[in-house]
Amino acid sequence: MSFSLEPALSRLKASIAPNKAFGALTLIFVVSYLWITRHAGLRQITDSASYERIAAAPIGFDALFENKRPPLYPLIIRLCGNHLHIVVGLQILAYFAAWIFLAWTFYRPLRKARRPIGAALLTASTFYAALYPDFAGWTMLIMTESLSLSALVLSVALIIRAALYRRGRDTLLAAAICGANTLLRDANAYLALFFVLPIAILVMQGLVRYRIFILAVLLLAASAWFSNWSSDHVDHTAMRSRWVYPMLDTIGRRILPDAAATQYFAAHGMPLSAAVLGMRGEFAYQGRYAYRLFVVDPTLKDFRDWLAASGKSTYLRYLVSHPKIVVHDVWQDRADLFQAFGYRQDAYPDTRYAPDLPADQALAYDTTLPPRIPLIIAYLVGGIGSAALCLAAALRRDRQSLSLFALSLALYAIIPLFALVVELGDCMENARHAVMIPALAVLAALAVVFFALSTPSPLRLAVPGPLGHS
Repeated sequence: MSFSLEPALSRLKASIAPNKAFGALTLIFVVSYLWITRHAGLRQITDSASYERIAAAPIGFDALFENKRPPLYPLIIRLCGNHLHIVVGLQILAYFAAWIFLAWTFYRPLRKARRPIGAALLTASTFYAALYPDFAGWTMLIMTESLSLSALVLSVALIIRAALYRRGRDTLLAAAICGANTLLRDANAYLALFFVLPIAILVMQGLVRYRIFILAVLLLAASAWFSNWSSDHVDHTAMRSRWVYPMLDTIGRRILPDAAATQYFAAHGMPLSAAVLGMRGEFAYQGRYAYRLFVVDPTLKDFRDWLAASGKSTYLRYLVSHPKIVVHDVWQDRADLFQAFGYRQDAYPDTRYAPDLPADQALAYDTTLPPRIPLIIAYLVGGIGSAALCLAAALRRDRQSLSLFALSLALYAIIPLFALVVELGDCMENARHAVMIPALAVLAALAVVFFALSTPSPLRLAVPGPLGHS
């Protein structure tokens, strides 16, 4: 019996030949990334040390879930044998895999629809966005931003695939990745809950079954619940739960400097001793009552007791009863929340919180490539574009197109919701915590362009016939 590789080689050639353009663009993307980061090396900032310390400690529940850090990143460092260069290598590979998978999600259907120019241009645009230093620069740092961004890109790609191919498994896989992402950053727990929006669009438009929707929602809800539970139930009485540190930032920087807010909190039991007032204007790492002293200072015992018993509930009631203050805070910090904020992830770009590092410590990222397109374009395309195309599809009763554009609009709708979480969850380094917001804007814009290219005459308003037919 003879064995020949010719059939397998023929099939391989047949699959490669139509995708040469995608292969070339992928190669350009990888080479461009390597060129841009050719002078960059592994970088660490202040927060990196805490991840490394937790990773080096004996594995145990308390060690993983206290100390202000979610557990997954320290576990990854631990599994890499505490070799940080391996961690950076994994971050780069995950980043490549996520963006290449997203680009393939766009390219393949458009090529099959005989739209090669649109496929090539959208693929190039996807890789262009991936080269933005605001996103790609995080791959070199021992921080959670890079893996969180990669998980977000993968989740969006899978949601799009679920809409295109009506695959329940893609929906569940997207939910699973969102769930795992909650163990990287506490704010991602709310991002997981917000991802119910695009999944709800899938089921409402009949693209996935209800049982898939229920399973996905249960998975996202369980992940979000566990993240919040673990942030609140480890060594609670010793003030080592993860929510305490950002709450101290908020009280020191937002509540105590405002007389009306201070009186509201005092009316709800917060003591106003000289020690508490001494925290006015300070972040949790600053001043006489910095966190390491706060947890043991006897003059703050009453405040610690109140914070443990009523601190979070008082803050939530305050936000609900003062919506104008919420809107004002978001508007005041709009630049930090909605703009990609710079190239120097070594130094916190918001100079109100930390000074720039010396030039020889800056992240060596060649900003000449790519030239940056203002992100306002992504917000306009993702938001206004999705809404306009949804309206056009509804007017012509094209249910298939409506479901796709509604999906891109649902992705865009996550942006203001997540902005509220970032703004109200902490008041320090909002620009860094908000890095997912410009990424969501870019992803929503890419999605709506892809759906427009996939839909014949997306702006045609004439009613073609019965609902669901074009």
